[in-house]
Amino acid sequence: MTSKTILIVDDEIDLREILQFDLEDRGYDTIMAEHGRAAFDIVQSHNVDLIVSDIRMPGGDGVYLLKKLREEGLETLPLIFVSGFADLTLEDAYDLGVEAMLQKPLKSKDLAVRIEKALCPQNEKWAGTFDESMPKVIDRVFTSMEEALASGNINFGRSGFFMRWERDFPRQGESLRFQITFEKEDLVFEGVCDVRWVRSNLDHVKSTGIGAEFTVLNDAGRQYIAELLSRKSVIPTIPQSAY
Repeated sequence: MTSKTILIVDDEIDLREILQFDLEDRGYDTIMAEHGRAAFDIVQSHNVDLIVSDIRMPGGDGVYLLKKLREEGLETLPLIFVSGFADLTLEDAYDLGVEAMLQKPLKSKDLAVRIEKALCPQNEKWAGTFDESMPKVIDRVFTSMEEALASGNINFGRSGFFMRWERDFPRQGESLRFQITFEKEDLVFEGVCDVRWVRSNLDHVKSTGIGAEFTVLNDAGRQYIAELLSRKSVIPTIPQSAY
């Protein structure tokens, strides 16, 4: 099988080389760039399967690179942010479309897991089983998908969902079992998700809620996300809100 190519973007050469050594040791091919503008030039001239990028860099930061990729129709190219600074909130990062956002100092195993998941075929990404005895923390029933979306109670991205939440908020990083039913469509989303961010303070613009990423999702849910991706080009990984 042809190995995947990962583009490493960081202005610190020592960190680039550490990542290069680790990823090549895991069987990946690598290319390196010192900033976002150089990285974008490489993407246009090379076959790249995934990007691992710092955020804060002179000469074009990680957000510049992400937005440039989306502008040029390369929204399916997965990008993982790695940063030692709070340059971007988790809400903003996932809404812009990053696959994951990891903090420095980086644990090699954590990055490897996120890369493997990002490169997994869509129809296999959330396949699997979960402990049936796990309590359903999220058990919601909506009249229809249209009603749920229009009311601002939920919104789906390509890897997770926003859900309005008003009290007893879960913790960031917590794994939750969920069942979300849409009666009109006879559609049930069931599985397990990881809470990526929590917005517990009402800011008069966005409602309180959580952003969650699928870790296990049933066949019906995976089919819906696949159809969503086929209809739209630019979709947040996890939407920041319901609108």
